[in-house]
Amino acid sequence: MDDLRILAARAWDVAGRHPVERKDLVEVLYARLRWFRPSEAEELVSCLLQEGLFVEGPQPGTWVGASSLDQVSVPLTYRPPPGFRPPRASSAPSPPPLLLRILEAIRSSSTGEDLGKLREEASELSASLGVVPEAAALLLAARRGLPLPELRAELDRQLREGRGPGPP
Repeated sequence: MDDLRILAARAWDVAGRHPVERKDLVEVLYARLRWFRPSEAEELVSCLLQEGLFVEGPQPGTWVGASSLDQVSVPLTYRPPPGFRPPRASSAPSPPPLLLRILEAIRSSSTGEDLGKLREEASELSASLGVVPEAAALLLAARRGLPLPELRAELDRQLREGRGPGPP
């Protein structure tokens, strides 16, 4: 398992698994865990967001750990390797995470529903059915008469390739 995913899981655990603001994630990495200087923590948080390890939370300006972090077990004695640096951000902007694109498609259709409420509904459905949040969001779309074949095909492709949902 890569160190970036382990770091994200530890930060999410220390944050209490509640929606947090970006500045709080930075604070977790440099002040609470004491693993990085503030500038390094800021760079790392940018990387965690870009890699889709944290996704937009139910309230604007908040972030939550991606569903893939639930499968990461972090040893209590874990520390990042000496000299650890996150991968450099690419210059090309990455597309929004698949979950956000599905929820935005539902919201921008004739429903006009609140994105935060849609995210909560997808999360509840995901937990009750035991499926990834993206699949739950596609089910919500189908219930509203929106088949979203392109987004469904993208989720199918990501799952077949073993990448799981999230940015490529």
